[in-house]
Amino acid sequence: MVAFLLEPAQPVDAIKFYKQAIEISQDLTQRDRFTIVKCHKNLASLYRKTGNLTEALKYATQTLNLQQQFLFEEENYLLEVADALNNIGMIYLEMNLSTDALPYLTKSLTMYRSTYSSDHPTVHAILTSIIHAANQSQSIS
Repeated sequence: MVAFLLEPAQPVDAIKFYKQAIEISQDLTQRDRFTIVKCHKNLASLYRKTGNLTEALKYATQTLNLQQQFLFEEENYLLEVADALNNIGMIYLEMNLSTDALPYLTKSLTMYRSTYSSDHPTVHAILTSIIHAANQSQSIS
């Protein structure tokens, strides 16, 4: 996919290509569904990199919804959903909305712990994010 190649140097052009790919996919086969989810996930990432957190949150949320709708039968479903929840939580943290971030981070931690050991780097990273969000929300109160 051309958009993937454009991501590092031309994120704005990559965004356009991902959006076109989503529009083109009308008749959804399982492969198409995976592509649509991946496009939404990549759009969320690109918008986050370019600082457009509102659009990043929109596409991260759509990614989660699509994963829950389409990919339930996939082998890595649990990890994909955990990633999506974590991404939403991290975007909320970047938006300084720690209270909104906490439920997503906590749920992603629960899902990761069901797959990974407690000393896995991903588990540690999410725990650190949860502590940061909790401290941030306490300072707001």
